[in-house]
Amino acid sequence: RIDGAEAPVEAMSVWDLPAAAAAQERAGLSSLRHRLQFHALLASPVLLCGLVLIAAAFVLHPGRRLHPAAVAAAGAATGLALLVCSDFVTALGTAGRLPALLAAWAPAAFCLTAGAAALLRSEDG
Repeated sequence: RIDGAEAPVEAMSVWDLPAAAAAQERAGLSSLRHRLQFHALLASPVLLCGLVLIAAAFVLHPGRRLHPAAVAAAGAATGLALLVCSDFVTALGTAGRLPALLAAWAPAAFCLTAGAAALLRSEDG
């Protein structure tokens, strides 16, 4: 078991993060990083489901006008752009410019809705 005082936030268990955040607040310190990491870990399955939907929209592309390598490159570029935007929003949350809840859940919600919209658009024609 890793003690919250000694361990970096990224190395802590999801189960230990709420108690460590409460201990930080009782000590008069900021628990922003602990709360952000906790919500980011909770949002990661939603983010991964959204990325799967986005990947499905690229793979199940009904019109075969594009070369498969171009589709793969577009999918990789989209994934990279989502990663950069997600890291940017997380950095804003870590800096305190965004609430921790919004900084953790916004990339996951965006990926899920964008993936569902792209998949529905490609399947409906």
